[in-house]
Amino acid sequence: LPEFHGSLGEWVCFRDTFDSMVNRNESLTNIDRFHYLRSAIKGEPARALKTLPVSDSNYKTAWELLRKRYENTNELVDYHLDALFDFKGIRQESPTKLRQLLDDLGNHTHALGSLGQAAGSSEAWLIRLTVRKLDAQTRREWERRAAETDRPKTLSDLIPFLEQQHRFLATDRQAREITPSASRRFVAQRERKPAAVLSANKVRCPLCSDNHLLSRCETFKKLAIEPRREKMRELRLCFNCLRPGHGVKKCTSSVCQECRAKHHTLLHRRTTSGSDTSKTSEDEEAGC
Repeated sequence: LPEFHGSLGEWVCFRDTFDSMVNRNESLTNIDRFHYLRSAIKGEPARALKTLPVSDSNYKTAWELLRKRYENTNELVDYHLDALFDFKGIRQESPTKLRQLLDDLGNHTHALGSLGQAAGSSEAWLIRLTVRKLDAQTRREWERRAAETDRPKTLSDLIPFLEQQHRFLATDRQAREITPSASRRFVAQRERKPAAVLSANKVRCPLCSDNHLLSRCETFKKLAIEPRREKMRELRLCFNCLRPGHGVKKCTSSVCQECRAKHHTLLHRRTTSGSDTSKTSEDEEAGC
């Protein structure tokens, strides 16, 4: 059984789970249910029921007491809104902190939706609030992407963008990590050739040779779309994930966030009217 410690944010999940597992279980008596309830609640909720004797009739009283105390729609809405406003800002790029922000954003917006307070047509405030919590580089990348079209951005644009950024950062971090065996080799070899060992653990941008992915390369981002594509052909990189070693057909990375075609968003072509012109055969252009 789940436990409930009195947090408003836990109540709906606890209530629904307890209803499913205990209240709707017809093989249980109310006294059985009361004992299960006492074992599941901790802290303040437990103290609220402490003086209520266990009996068949008192179980309904106990359950309703908890519902009245914790199932206040206005308080629940305020709780989830406060949680959104209290998001901790991300000072520097971090896949762990970005994942936490994404999870919290999803949890609280879904909870608000279940309470009849979905963002709906007024998502702009929530998008702005979330973007202000991002690190400077991720925020600039979002603003650059948002400026590519006059269409108002929605959570359906922001969340996939943040998911994509998280994947990039997580991949970048994994590439930087030194495995235990690599650590031992480093200790053994650092006296002989430290530079070679260190360089083996760095991510190298194929364009500028700096220590970052091509998707994070400011030199690449400053290029117009067609010069970017020419560089991709020249470097023989996959048009979908911006990496070497395979073509678009074999690429499993996510697709363009603008048109859903199988190319990277940084390679998305757009006409002056805003219509997509990128749906060419990148398989022929990938160079692998």
